[in-house]
Amino acid sequence: MKTTLRGGKIFLFFMFLCEIRTGSQQLTYNALEGEHYILNFLWKKNLDNTGNNTSWYKMTNSKEVVNISSLKNSRIVVKQSSIEFWPVTSNDSGIYSCVRGMETCINATLKVHQRKQDKCYSSLTPRKEIIGKSIDLLADKSKKYTHANYSIVWYKNCKLYESNKKIIHFDSLKRSDAGIYTFVITLTYNGTEFNVSGSTNLILRDPTNPIKPYIKGIGNITVHIELGSNQSLECEAFIGYSGNAEWRKHWVQMHWVQMNKSGDGTYNEDVFVEECNEIRSITCFTRPVNKEDNIVTMTTTLNIINANEKDIKNPYRCVMSNHYETESKFFILKEKEKSHDISKNTFTKSIAVSIGCSFSIVILVIVCLLFKIDIILLFRKLSGKDETIGDKKEYDAYLAFLNHSTTDEDHRHFALVTLPMILENYFGYKLCLSEREFIPGGALVDDMNNFIEKSRRLILVLGKSKIHDDAFYELETGLHKAMVERKIKMILIEYTPLSKLNVILDSLQLLTTNNRVTWKGKKSHPLKSSFWKKIQYLMPVKPIKLKASFSTDESSMHLFGIKQ
Repeated sequence: MKTTLRGGKIFLFFMFLCEIRTGSQQLTYNALEGEHYILNFLWKKNLDNTGNNTSWYKMTNSKEVVNISSLKNSRIVVKQSSIEFWPVTSNDSGIYSCVRGMETCINATLKVHQRKQDKCYSSLTPRKEIIGKSIDLLADKSKKYTHANYSIVWYKNCKLYESNKKIIHFDSLKRSDAGIYTFVITLTYNGTEFNVSGSTNLILRDPTNPIKPYIKGIGNITVHIELGSNQSLECEAFIGYSGNAEWRKHWVQMHWVQMNKSGDGTYNEDVFVEECNEIRSITCFTRPVNKEDNIVTMTTTLNIINANEKDIKNPYRCVMSNHYETESKFFILKEKEKSHDISKNTFTKSIAVSIGCSFSIVILVIVCLLFKIDIILLFRKLSGKDETIGDKKEYDAYLAFLNHSTTDEDHRHFALVTLPMILENYFGYKLCLSEREFIPGGALVDDMNNFIEKSRRLILVLGKSKIHDDAFYELETGLHKAMVERKIKMILIEYTPLSKLNVILDSLQLLTTNNRVTWKGKKSHPLKSSFWKKIQYLMPVKPIKLKASFSTDESSMHLFGIKQ
């Protein structure tokens, strides 16, 4: 929104008045297009944040005057002493000024630069330093952007360097530290992330002026120790450079002292720590040692023997003296918090219990796997569950013998006499046998489908001989209903293992081993053998009343037609 002519004259008057008072003073700021930027203003006087509101104005390159305060734009946020851009664009370039009451601020020129696509930085701030100097690189000198939630990433020569650090500290600059350092601050505003970046070109040169030795590190050191233990404290000082012979002229001495605090809280004269000898029975320090590797340092180590309360109350001080000055650093000792460790006996018992529990679980899993069928049968017996109620089925199983050859008389007797006799008379199941249930002269195909539909399981008994045509159709019908229509569950009894059969249907190979029961000769004779238990496991769940009068000895097996 452009101001009226009168408003424009008033604005120009204030600008003119501002230039007179400041001697035509004007500040220039640079921003990067697409980033968040805060334009701060300087007042002639220290004004509080109360009273009159601040009016903001902008003069574009075409000398048009815009009243920023009257604009309704979520991208530009106007505050008492600053303007926030979320983000700043090239159209924001221009001269800005502000008025509060009769006071004006120093004019500010904002230049918005376009980002260079081929580089990770767009503008550089050169910084020349001397090798060996201790410096800090700051990500936000004015602290305008790091007062709220933010994240910082540093890059050196466009490669990731550090993360989540506002300050990059160099204890002693090396030649390899030279380069372009770029920081990227990421902030969130109204759910959108904005970046603020800046780049510094760190240029290093060899020192020409005398380099003063100093103790390396920032601030004092706090060390946590246990009473009665031994502790070593290392103090290192920078002396100079091996390529510069001037460091050899430095008179440098390092030693340790301990503060002497009296009972009333006052400090007496420091106590010098003795230099260590071959036998270290008391607290002492080692003679400083020079290390030469381009950078020359001096290191001394304080060896605290049998730390006590006095060591904690009276800090140690590392002192470095040279012909320039005397410098020192405090090492403050604090007692470690006692950890509540468990006793050795308790730990041993815990380990033993853990191992025992783990071993018991493994044994339990193995037992469950080995006796899975026995456990399930016992559970069925105790629970009395009956899944046949209401299923509208008449038979527990349809029994199909696929080999009707006279040469396999023992197989035939097993399938049509022994198996039905035991399943019906001993276990109490109701079976459907084609030889017994089918009406002579009836439609075989229709009867077969009808009786399979009335059965809960389909039992197939395989022998050695070739499958008869009727049995083949019976097999195909059963397999289709079991494996395609999923209307019935199948039990395959291998009186002869599949591997020894003359003809093996591919569809039979698809049956899982869980649905197969293999006759193992004499081992399968007892009615409590795994053969009969697995058949029970695969049959419908229903209460079974075992007939105690039913003989299960070997002679009975011969009567049933089961051969050795």
